Amino acid sequence: MRRPLRLHDAIDQHLGDAPACGTEGMPVKLGIRPEHLKLADGGDALLSGRVSLVESLGDATNVHVNVAGARDPVVARLAGQQPIRRGDAIRLAADRAAVHLFGADGRALRPGRSPA
Repeated sequence: MRRPLRLHDAIDQHLGDAPACGTEGMPVKLGIRPEHLKLADGGDALLSGRVSLVESLGDATNVHVNVAGARDPVVARLAGQQPIRRGDAIRLAADRAAVHLFGADGRALRPGRSPA
């Protein structure tokens, strides 16, 4: 029986009916590369939080965001110089294909396959 994976309301909505991959009741980690995150437009936010650090690198800006429930800040690598400051509230989005799930052992979870 396939059951939807429950993470967080915004993430659940973003992932849609992603199957649990045999992980019901088990901890999972969400993985998104910093360069795959972007500023959210309208209602497409996947994550939101407060900026804790901004690194202007010339061709890109790394933005560290404290997200509720996350142990460590989420880092977004945004193109160009961004008018974002420490303490700003920020919303981030990502394409569904760029969002990956990992089991507690660090192995990638794939739909229809149980963790080994």
